[in-house]
Amino acid sequence: MPNRHIAGLLAGLLLTVLGGCSTTLKHPEAAATARDECVVLLHGLWRNNLAMWPLEDALLAQGYTVVNLDYPSTSMSIPELAEQYLAPAVEQCDEAVEGPTHLVSHSMGGIVVRWYLQTVALHPEARVVMLSPPNQGNELAVHFRDWPLFDLFVGRAARQLSMDELGILGQLQPLRSPTGIIGGQRARGWLSLGLLPTPNDGTVSVESMRLPEMQDFLLVDQSHVSIRGSALVHEQVIHFLNEGQFKSG
Repeated sequence: MPNRHIAGLLAGLLLTVLGGCSTTLKHPEAAATARDECVVLLHGLWRNNLAMWPLEDALLAQGYTVVNLDYPSTSMSIPELAEQYLAPAVEQCDEAVEGPTHLVSHSMGGIVVRWYLQTVALHPEARVVMLSPPNQGNELAVHFRDWPLFDLFVGRAARQLSMDELGILGQLQPLRSPTGIIGGQRARGWLSLGLLPTPNDGTVSVESMRLPEMQDFLLVDQSHVSIRGSALVHEQVIHFLNEGQFKSG
């Protein structure tokens, strides 16, 4: 395994063990630009809320109140994460604003969102945006889940990312809130070679990202990791929250 990939795996594990900054609600600094809307951000597997800081800053600059959720992605199941972490974060947002609470996720965070929304209805004006979500399953998780150290390094939630009887995706009903999905198509890394259908972002195939009920879908030239920090993606996320569709052209 190339050294840079070993470093990436160790960095992800270190973030999981040590954790990041605690989850806090942040208001936009300029009161004149404040919106009466809140956004909950959910990072993906092996990360913490540091991963969503660039998007958090972009949302705050546009006047949104933000809860950048920090949750233990490798130590709990997806239902447990939804109940114990996402539900309180949404409540925190709801208490801070009169308007809608939107949900914006990256990777596995989108599946936590979908599980949560099976039993909860958001504000009528609330919207959901997912970045590179494994909505139809993750081929890499399925391929490696019988590896003896899978649960130690990746966790129970990742084991659930499949449509078969071992996963939870086949149990999920369509989302009722307007949903936009942004996917990357820049495959990077040795893991994707021969294991993912093309196109893919190096971790999730574009085919797996889609949902039948989504309102809009956008492909960008980003990898699974870089999509979180893209200014273009941030602009499109905000546009969907405002308009219910992505900006064309």
